[in-house]
Amino acid sequence: MKENLTADSALADFYKDLHSHPELGFQEHRTAEIVAKRLTTLGFEVTTGIGGTGLAGVLQNGAGPTALLRADMDALPVREDTGLAYASTVTAPNANGTVVPWPTPVGTISTRPA
Repeated sequence: MKENLTADSALADFYKDLHSHPELGFQEHRTAEIVAKRLTTLGFEVTTGIGGTGLAGVLQNGAGPTALLRADMDALPVREDTGLAYASTVTAPNANGTVVPWPTPVGTISTRPA
């Protein structure tokens, strides 16, 4: 059976915002703040500052099975060449102080045919 699914435009906007504002590992302050606010709004008990920029959200639903979900929030230090309106153009210093992404083909994401 095939079902028609409709994307939530607010969720799509949320994705595009995070995609266009990537943050390297241990620098995800903006991302963590946005995710914590969204989880709190949805009724989760949120703990922030785990390992620096990590967070946990707990949603109580009474006795019964427990479901866990883990997700990464950090971005890769690559130059994006997708042509998307929300493509990242962000650069940032990595842990060594080197500004990334590196402007080389090795560090490029592209969805265009070669």
